Amino acid sequence: MLALLWYRATHELGLERATPVAPSSHKGGAPNRAAANDSGPGIWQGVALVASVAALVMAALLFTGSTERQPGVDAAAPAYASVVYDEPTGMSWLVTAHAGTDKMSVVAMGDYDVPEGKVLRAWLKPENGEPVLLGKWPNTHGDHEMDVSDAAAECMNRPAKLMVSMEDAGAASKASSPSGKLMWTSPIARRTG
Repeated sequence: MLALLWYRATHELGLERATPVAPSSHKGGAPNRAAANDSGPGIWQGVALVASVAALVMAALLFTGSTERQPGVDAAAPAYASVVYDEPTGMSWLVTAHAGTDKMSVVAMGDYDVPEGKVLRAWLKPENGEPVLLGKWPNTHGDHEMDVSDAAAECMNRPAKLMVSMEDAGAASKASSPSGKLMWTSPIARRTG
């Protein structure tokens, strides 16, 4: 029944093949005819080809567009980075700085308990030189900004380490070297390309 209905629909719409189809082993029903989308000299194949090419072009544009660097991206990328990690507590800080600026960004991933009467202080220690005080190191969760002196910026231009010490809160904030316990030391990675 369905075969007969299909035969009539294709016959009335003029979708019959120009060349006869080889007889099939199918007995009864409508004569073996082509499907509706098999008619015409490659119309559907042409439409499918155009649609496929259009899809490939769109995919290529989306792919290459998403990987292209936008102007100014390198200028906004940090030139220096470091990660300070306290293994016993799992606390960490992400430190970044841009070249030619007097600020350093410190992202504290959580809170670190500092005993009363104590303070954390950050230092930059060049490979062959004396430590340079950066200032008070943040111990509370969130984004923090630290000032970078000219001397500290000069240290970052050479191989250097970031050091954090636990100091007495009453100790002079302009000390020339850590006087308390050295808590963490981390290398500073410099962008090279």
